[in-house]
Amino acid sequence: MQFDVLILGWSSFVQRKVFPSLKLNKKIRKISVASKHLFVKESDDFDFVYQNYGEALNSFDGEIIYISATNQEHDTLLIDSLNRGFHTIIDKPAILRETTKTIIQDPKYSNLLVCEALYFKHHKAWDFITNYFSRNKSPDIINIDFLIPSPSESNFRQKIAPISGAIADMGVYVLNS
Repeated sequence: MQFDVLILGWSSFVQRKVFPSLKLNKKIRKISVASKHLFVKESDDFDFVYQNYGEALNSFDGEIIYISATNQEHDTLLIDSLNRGFHTIIDKPAILRETTKTIIQDPKYSNLLVCEALYFKHHKAWDFITNYFSRNKSPDIINIDFLIPSPSESNFRQKIAPISGAIADMGVYVLNS
């Protein structure tokens, strides 16, 4: 079985990691993309290119949605995707607690997959960590420091709005480590 995927949002992360992975996956038949902020040129790499998410969700007839929009849009786009019957993968941070309760309690979503995409274990630092622990005794205490380069003032990690900022972006690493 092969699947069609619609990517909502053309983030740097999608361009660098997700899209190349999807193109190599033999289970993926078609890849479409929707972006309302960045120009995405039509090419042989995409089956369809949409300029807004609503049009994309209404026109897409595949199976999987990958959400890589702004953090503030995750909840709304997830519910829109599920209401249309799509399995959905969301960039971290995924969704708010209230949205989680909604999708767990509503039986119409019971046969749909919702997954948070976490790629940090593919960071080059994990090779060092794996090699270190294979050669050495396991430690009694592990101290982890999460450092990011100082972002520009316009970067979303600097914003205070709900579901934004460094805590929303980096907090999931702490929870999943």
